Amino acid sequence: DETTSYTYSSSLDSTWTARQEYKNVGQYTDATDNTQTSAINPYTLVGVNNAYARGLSGTGKTIAIMDTYFLTGASHLDFVTKNNAGKIGSSGNGYHGAHVMGLAAGDYNSNSSSHNTYYSGGNFDKLKYGTMGVAYNAGLHLSDFNKTESGSTRKYRASATDSAKTAEAIAQNNSWGFSNAAYTINYFKNLQDNNGYSDLATYASITDTEANWSSYVTALNNFQTTGVIVFASGNNYSADSVGAYSGMPIIFSELAEAWLTVGNVDVTGSTLSSSTVSRKGNPCGIAAEFCINADGHNVTAAYGSSNTDNNRYGVLTGTSMAAPIVSGSIALLSEAFPNHTPEQLVDRLLASANNDFFTATGTTSFIN
Repeated sequence: DETTSYTYSSSLDSTWTARQEYKNVGQYTDATDNTQTSAINPYTLVGVNNAYARGLSGTGKTIAIMDTYFLTGASHLDFVTKNNAGKIGSSGNGYHGAHVMGLAAGDYNSNSSSHNTYYSGGNFDKLKYGTMGVAYNAGLHLSDFNKTESGSTRKYRASATDSAKTAEAIAQNNSWGFSNAAYTINYFKNLQDNNGYSDLATYASITDTEANWSSYVTALNNFQTTGVIVFASGNNYSADSVGAYSGMPIIFSELAEAWLTVGNVDVTGSTLSSSTVSRKGNPCGIAAEFCINADGHNVTAAYGSSNTDNNRYGVLTGTSMAAPIVSGSIALLSEAFPNHTPEQLVDRLLASANNDFFTATGTTSFIN
């Protein structure tokens, strides 16, 4: 029953989708050719152009990024205006976190045609205009999921999540999971069902103490009063369900209200109805009711191999790339519907998602 005060402009839609910074996100380019794996821009696929056509940009919103390798020592034009005052840790030389934060909230740089270093498949080339994030005017809060507190990553992640809540982040993006691909949510659900473990002991039997897991679960639950938890589902195509972290609401029901698990699909065609949609990671499985997909296959965003890499872009694939597209979309949606709770934002995304590309085996009812 709720509508937004922002009105749609078809001319503004056309203007944004024609801008090279927008187009480059889905433009796979190397030293020898210009090709795309999909004729549909990954942003257009989920309606980002519709939000831009209403003047939405993420202004006044903050997205928390729990990741690693943020290129915080580099001077990258995609992050010039970002407020990282809430940052409580980043690390080392690498590209993953930079790519994720670039997709979620990389700056729009007025469609400038200056050349920027571009990296793909071992070949260096030049990419004009760079790229932009979904919520390009949103701020960023960064924390490194590899850090520890009192010897525990779970305890540190709890503190980082509390910090993100204090920073009033509307979403926390988590493009990471257990390094052991066998640890799906089914694995831990079976431990619980067949061994009589309590919720916390189910996880603590593998990784940490019950007390440290409790602090992390509590922090995630508290965050959901003001923001949405977003988790990449994992990149194991042969798995039986989403990863164990991304499926936590299956074990901890208190986390189910404002949580999204994000899968990766490759869409090859000019329209969704005429396309082949290929899953490129874990299936939703028993997490289906809070699972959503975006196209994170061969997308371009900020990149670098060291903290001195400036203005570099690169192509990556994975649920790690699909998740920040969703996190950025939550920031836009919250801007459009400022009266919505995080739970209502999640319901709106799930209820409006396009399910026409597969045969449903179940339903969810949404009520006012």
